[in-house]
Amino acid sequence: MTTVIELRKISKEYRGVYALSGIDLSLQAGEIHAIAGENGAGKSTLINILSGSVSPSSGELWLHDGRVDSFGPREALSKGISVVHQELTACPSVSVTENVLLGQLPSRFGVVNWREARKQAREALARLKINLDVDTLVSDLSLGQRQLLEIARAVFRNAKILVLDEPSAMLGKHDIEVVHQTVMRLKAEGVTVVYITHHLDEVFKLADRVTVLRDGRCVGTWPTKEMTEQQLIKHMTGRDVVQTIRDASTPGATALKVAALSGRMFENVSFELKAGEVLGIAGVVGSGRSELVRAVAGFEKRISGDVLFSNQLVRSGDHKHARRLGMAFLSEDRKTDGLLLDRSIRENVSLAGMFGRSPMSWITRAKEKVLAIEALKPLKTRYQDVDQPVRELSGGNQQKVLLARWLITKPKLLILDEPTRGVDVGARSDIYKIIHQLASDGVAVLVVSSEINELILICDRVMVMRKGRSRAMLHRPQISEDTISRYALSEDVEDKPLANSI
Repeated sequence: MTTVIELRKISKEYRGVYALSGIDLSLQAGEIHAIAGENGAGKSTLINILSGSVSPSSGELWLHDGRVDSFGPREALSKGISVVHQELTACPSVSVTENVLLGQLPSRFGVVNWREARKQAREALARLKINLDVDTLVSDLSLGQRQLLEIARAVFRNAKILVLDEPSAMLGKHDIEVVHQTVMRLKAEGVTVVYITHHLDEVFKLADRVTVLRDGRCVGTWPTKEMTEQQLIKHMTGRDVVQTIRDASTPGATALKVAALSGRMFENVSFELKAGEVLGIAGVVGSGRSELVRAVAGFEKRISGDVLFSNQLVRSGDHKHARRLGMAFLSEDRKTDGLLLDRSIRENVSLAGMFGRSPMSWITRAKEKVLAIEALKPLKTRYQDVDQPVRELSGGNQQKVLLARWLITKPKLLILDEPTRGVDVGARSDIYKIIHQLASDGVAVLVVSSEINELILICDRVMVMRKGRSRAMLHRPQISEDTISRYALSEDVEDKPLANSI
């Protein structure tokens, strides 16, 4: 096969610390090449070098037509290299057409030819068999549709090398399958796809070869057909990672009681959660899962129904009241609802620990620093210094900072919405252990997850939602991928009564 791009001994140094060191990488025409590694292994830096947004400190970059000495974003695009980042960049207030043709709208004398623009947008979408109305506002699209839109934009720019950074991280099962089909079509057309993912099943399903990064260095590159999942995990982490199903527990008294709760995108949902129990909530994207837990935690107002926590009524839409009662909530959208990206790691971790302190109490930087270091240690967070901006961390390490923030509050109820999104396989195992330990210590844990296997591993019970309603409450012997999927997706499956839900 023809080599389309080659990195030779590429290194990148930040403040005396090497994010990448001596990386060798060769990409072949028409292959799907996976990049795997733990959070902080250097994947994001590698992506930024390929896109031209970051210049390496040393090393050489070669394209099919020779060595490249000057390589910025404009040069990358002109050479056919496009990147679809994990944090989507589509403009929500304009149409699908304007997003696909962003910066390249056909015009004459400053007047846009909208008929031609729509035609070109339809052709780009049709090439990938993406069915979208080109006049629809992006704000009205689902996350899966926005992901496909970003890929269509790259295709419109005649991408020869397409870099996809965690394309399935925020998607449901159906949307993930559509993205996979799109990637395979691009491969068939001769496009080289660089696929970065923490979902190892995607590596083996899609990729021809996989390169593993660890601590900024290249561990090696292998054909996926010559590798097992356990071997890949060991290359990524340097250790064997074993994930075990949570042992059967003996829960305590009822900690949370939700009665006939209705709100935005859900209605008439009832359940109870006991101290020392882990309850999962399953369902496809748009089933009302996230809206439900946001209402429980006081981040959205409820239309009707009650939330009782520690035998006290939680005021509707009052998350401060919920926190005073001992509730902690980790949102699925860490960058919008959770992190202060331009603030330090230290400040982000200690933020929730300040809640409820007397206005006269002193908060020193030294105390914050010790608090942050101790909170981040069990999560094995990778960072240079707790005073660096949290923006500089990888997505997975940002998630760990947010989780550490809530763990230091020692909550009685911990609500986790997609707790391992963007987190590598080794860190997932560590987070599962922390959830198990919290439950053993008597904390009630409520987990929303798109990962069915995650729910199987960590939950005592799983409530399945579909179209805003609770369809089933599954106990340990009944929790399986097949059962959860049937209740989440099928109209034909009879609802499983919830009266026996405890």
